[in-house]
Amino acid sequence: MLKGIARPAICLGFVVFAVTNVSAQSVSERNGRIFFTDQNGVEKPITNGNLDSDPHLSFDKRQIVFVRQTPGQTAETGSGDVNKTELWLAAVGGSKEPKRILIGGGFIEGPGLNIVIGGFSNPQFSPDATRIYFKAYAWATAFEIMMLDVPTGNTKPLFPGLGFEVIRTGKYRGFLIGTTDPLTKIHGRIVVYWLLDPNGKAVKRIGESEPDLIRFKRKHDIH
Repeated sequence: MLKGIARPAICLGFVVFAVTNVSAQSVSERNGRIFFTDQNGVEKPITNGNLDSDPHLSFDKRQIVFVRQTPGQTAETGSGDVNKTELWLAAVGGSKEPKRILIGGGFIEGPGLNIVIGGFSNPQFSPDATRIYFKAYAWATAFEIMMLDVPTGNTKPLFPGLGFEVIRTGKYRGFLIGTTDPLTKIHGRIVVYWLLDPNGKAVKRIGESEPDLIRFKRKHDIH
């Protein structure tokens, strides 16, 4: 939304006001292309090729992470065959070509864990842009929430869940809100919201309803 900012200036002995239109910097996707809109409302294309989606802007507004489709390339995951997809990184200035930082279809191994990930979505930066969190198809009933360390290219599985968000403001800036979907014997399927630290470790249980989440965000100045 455009905001009018009044700036006083002296001209021929009387005061006039110049109005400057300023908009928030943002990213968007249209027809498979990524666009960046600067603070003056000027839109600039970042990618071509009609294969890109899920753009996310870094905290400092300098970088964009997005998902690129890989037509004809699939990975067999716990959710079935999915498009492998890739994660890409671009500078908002457009001085450098976007670069690929992760390819789907790889094995993720760990203690008691051996999964194939693909079908990436919802990538989000950490505050310092050294980490990118994202969702990947991996399980029949849930995504695997993953973390990519940008400098090293290493990936780390955090938890199986339905979704997440990186907290941008307040006391828990840089922490995560994760949504899990456990099966209970008595009440059936319930959604549970958790606060997790930047490494994916559970800090506290937020609640089991949207009002619980809203109250938590209001209490801790989370937007």
